[in-house]
Amino acid sequence: MVDFTDREEELAEVLPSQPARPTKITVVVVIAVILAILYLMGFLGAIPGLIMHVVSPGGFNFAPESDDPQMQMQAEMQANMAAVTQTYFIPMILLAFASLGVGGFMLYASIQVLRRGQISDYRLLNRTIIFAMLLVIASAIMTTIVQMANWQAINSSLVVEGSGPEAEFVKNIMMFSMIIGIGLGLAFEIAKLIYYVLARWILSHYIKTLDQS
Repeated sequence: MVDFTDREEELAEVLPSQPARPTKITVVVVIAVILAILYLMGFLGAIPGLIMHVVSPGGFNFAPESDDPQMQMQAEMQANMAAVTQTYFIPMILLAFASLGVGGFMLYASIQVLRRGQISDYRLLNRTIIFAMLLVIASAIMTTIVQMANWQAINSSLVVEGSGPEAEFVKNIMMFSMIIGIGLGLAFEIAKLIYYVLARWILSHYIKTLDQS
């Protein structure tokens, strides 16, 4: 005789239940996905420009030859900034490929955590964050060095005899804009570093909880 009684409670006790993922873990992983995509987009945006600077160092100098002091300042500034890129090309290309590696591993590990949620996936993401933290530190140092070199390049090129007071105004605007850019860039790197520290602490605690269960 077929038993049509409700046995859901008995089946719930027999079937193994997987603990629900805490909300804070989901938030950490989603932010990791966003940062991973930003790393990959940064790589795709940096490589073409760096290659063009190597293949054609003067390719970005759009200022026409002229006796006008303004045109001379623009041409010199573009040449000096191209020289900065040439000088720091190898570190910049290494950082770009490091961003590709960290972004790829972080995106893969984050997707695995959201899709499967195995303890090995959490450990992979936790280890990847260590390399992301190292990348943040290296990127902050390299960005500061390059921007300071660009600062010197712009500062030296915006001093041309006979340029007039408008050159000083343009110089102040560019320097002010560069200060804001450097500040925002460093603030973003510091914010990422704080996130990675918190993410590792949260993930490490959750991994221990999974190990004990």
